[in-house]
Amino acid sequence: MHYGFNYFLFNMAFADLLIALFNVGTSWTYNLYYDWWYGDLCTLTSFFGIAPTTVSVCSMMALSWDRCQAVVNPLQKRPLSRKRSVIAILVIWVVSTVTALPFAIAASVNSFYTYDVVTSTVSKTHVCSAPVNTFFEKVLFGIQYALPIIILGSTFTRIAVAFRATNEATDSSLKNNHTRAKSKAVKMLFLMVVAFVVCWLPYHIYHAFALEEFFDPAHGKYAYLLIYWIAMSSCAYNPIIYCFANERFRIGFRYVFRWIPVIDCKKEQYEYSQLFPDKMRSMAISLQKGRVNSSCLDKKVKENSSQGNRNSTCFIPFSSFQIWFIV
Repeated sequence: MHYGFNYFLFNMAFADLLIALFNVGTSWTYNLYYDWWYGDLCTLTSFFGIAPTTVSVCSMMALSWDRCQAVVNPLQKRPLSRKRSVIAILVIWVVSTVTALPFAIAASVNSFYTYDVVTSTVSKTHVCSAPVNTFFEKVLFGIQYALPIIILGSTFTRIAVAFRATNEATDSSLKNNHTRAKSKAVKMLFLMVVAFVVCWLPYHIYHAFALEEFFDPAHGKYAYLLIYWIAMSSCAYNPIIYCFANERFRIGFRYVFRWIPVIDCKKEQYEYSQLFPDKMRSMAISLQKGRVNSSCLDKKVKENSSQGNRNSTCFIPFSSFQIWFIV
């Protein structure tokens, strides 16, 4: 997995963390009690309810396009190098910020007073709302859901066709590790896309068709709370998908939380893992050299004892290249 892919995975994980910290933590109490308790954080909550979601969606589109190019055109240069990935991530954050700004600017906290006839008391509630033009809501729906479905559907269709053609033309026993790595990365990305589409579908249908009018006022807030939590839960599924589909993520996770007694991950295991392929390669070569020298030495001793001193050649195949030692 090349570095650009990891950059986008980190970007999506960071966006999910922002949603959990600055949106979910305050919105669930408001949706449940319909009373805003957090004052001026209304603007921040409105912003981080839209910008990180847009970042995750755009990152998935960029990753699907990159995977599509790697599978369909494997001999061409990777479109998302490290430098291009950083530039693309910066552009995604700028677009996401611009998309969320109208809602953040329009966000405000208003106070409402209600009089209870039975108890003869007046109660005060605060409402955090971001009334914007319906045009911005339609644009948001297009950017966050409609456009991603079109692009992701197109890229994964091309990937599926390319993999099918490869499977028909190549024997399964001849597939190399690089092809398997591509397949695993595509499957992981596909699971992330499915989780996003399924979780956010009820939320966008609710707002696109104004379904709040069809719910009973006494139960409407509970229905919306359920729909809202299903949508927000999408950010909780991605780490689980990373863990089961990405071995490098599992290694890094174990190393970060190695201080927990039930997790065993030594520093040597981390440094010579798949996260550092150069170290793995050098260690393998060193071990192979040690085996070759030992084998050649034993062979030379036997030959000297039986036939006298003469040069001998030791040949050991290693991976895709061969090591020759003349003793």
